[in-house]
Formats: sequence, C-alpha cells, structure tokens
Amino acid sequence: MTQMQKVTSTSPSGVGPSISLRMRPNVPVAKTRSLEAIIGAITPTVLPSGVLILSPGRPRMGENYLRFHQPMMVTSEPGQDFALFDSAYSDFSFPDVQVTFTPIKAGKSHLVEFHIQLFQDTTYKFRKFSYPTGDTEDMSDDQTSLISILVPAVSSDISYGAEIMQLNEPTEDAGWLLKYVRITAMD
Repeated sequence: MTQMQKVTSTSPSGVGPSISLRMRPNVPVAKTRSLEAIIGAITPTVLPSGVLILSPGRPRMGENYLRFHQPMMVTSEPGQDFALFDSAYSDFSFPDVQVTFTPIKAGKSHLVEFHIQLFQDTTYKFRKFSYPTGDTEDMSDDQTSLISILVPAVSSDISYGAEIMQLNEPTEDAGWLLKYVRITAMD
C-alpha cells in the first residue's frame, strides 16, 4: 500500500507556493523483502553483510566511485536516479560505466553487479572488464537486467574495478539505463 504525501514549498520564481505530490510506501523498510525494492531510498554504503552500493544519484563514497562515458542523461533524484545511454548517440567512443572501489574484504574476490534496464527489441552487446587483472569478456543478450563481473583477488593495497562497455553500432539505436551497481565481497 502507498499513501500520498503533499509537499508545499516556495516556487522557484518566489511567487506563490509550489505543490508536489509524492507516493510514499506505507510499509516500513524493515518489512521490505528485497534490497532492490528500496534501492532508491538508501545512500551508498557498505552494508553489514559486506555489500557496497553506488548509483547515479549517489556515485561516490570515499574512494569508491562510478564513472560514466557518453551518457545521454544522468539524474540524481532520490529513488528515481539513473544514467541513460543509447548507442545511437555515441560520438567518438562506446557508452560505458566504470566502478572503482577499495576491497571490502582484503584478499577476497568481489562480485560486481550492474543493474540495468534495456529498452529496444534488439540484441545488446557489451564488453565486460575487470581491474587490475585486465580480464575482458564479450556478451550478447536481449533480455538481461543484470551484468555480473567477478573481480579476482589481488594485492589488497590497490583499488579494484569493473566496467561494462556497450558495443552496439549507432544504427542499432540500443537504449538502456543503469539503475545501480552492487559490489559484494565473496567468502
């Protein structure tokens, strides 16, 4: 269930009130079944279970950060943040998203999950990178909402990283958006 909340403030022009309506869940966060259901409501953080989450609205936490290349738009409105990409609008390089992070657990591999949404009825092509090992893998899919990369354990005194790069040609007009990136230390 949800409830409507009325928020009144001064309009940007300073003349009269500005009214907006927001849908708010009527269920406490503690009763929510999945982390993905509340992703827009959390800030980037390392959760007690050793999970780090970064999103376009909260792309940085300390030395951990997201980097976008060739996005059409990046929004930061809480709960509705995303980065929009489309192969049709790439100029000189392919659209991509990179994440750089310090290891959550030293000496452990880390699973990096890029949560995305595809828009077109076409085969999407991505290249996956992991750093600092430099491993790459190409993938194709037409229905995925998750691209996972396992970053192998290396020396704990350096940053780890992962990247997805879209390889579709501009004529394919393959639009997609990034919702968030979840990083988990593997046991």
